Amino acid sequence: MQQAHEPEGNPTAAVKPSLLGMMTSPTLQFQRIAERPDFWSAFLTILGLTALTTAVMLTPASPPGFVITMSVLGVLLGAPISLLISALLQWIFLRVLSGKATYRQVFSLNVYTSVISLLGLILQAIIVVATGANIQELQNSVTPTSLAAFISSDSLMVKALLGNIEIFAIWHLILTALGLSIIGKVSTAKGWTVALTLFILGVALATGLGAVGDTFKDFVPPQ
Repeated sequence: MQQAHEPEGNPTAAVKPSLLGMMTSPTLQFQRIAERPDFWSAFLTILGLTALTTAVMLTPASPPGFVITMSVLGVLLGAPISLLISALLQWIFLRVLSGKATYRQVFSLNVYTSVISLLGLILQAIIVVATGANIQELQNSVTPTSLAAFISSDSLMVKALLGNIEIFAIWHLILTALGLSIIGKVSTAKGWTVALTLFILGVALATGLGAVGDTFKDFVPPQ
């Protein structure tokens, strides 16, 4: 008996991509995104879970309610802006490399791959809740799945660099490279070129901001 949700001969055309599928069958999800780049349900799910996880992670630190509210609002505003900018840059790079993806397809790709970043955030929240970290410890904490958790440094620049070499970030990078090559109909090498270039630029920006922080962290204004 033919299944209603998967037309014979084309198992991707009538089926929405799946967030859970990004962890088990990413290639199939990318093919579905190329055929049907629907993203609203996934976008709202990611946004809601990210805001909820952020609130849960901040709760043990016992900050004022205003801090939690502003942090969650920051997520609700910052996450969409980040996705829009990331997708725009990837789309431009793909166009330069003769990619065929539309901006909607690239944005949808970014929404679905962001579930990997959400998993990392959830793990961090679990650790924070389990340890009952206070607000100061939370502000000074490093991602437990990054090199910064294993290599101690007082330098903000080094912490920023090591903090970006992280399991979920690398997983996200791999999926992004694969996804761009599939939806953009370009070679794997070109997909990696786009994904890796933007990843390196992001790490460089974070490291540069860390260097600026190192410059001013011990600054004492003249009396």
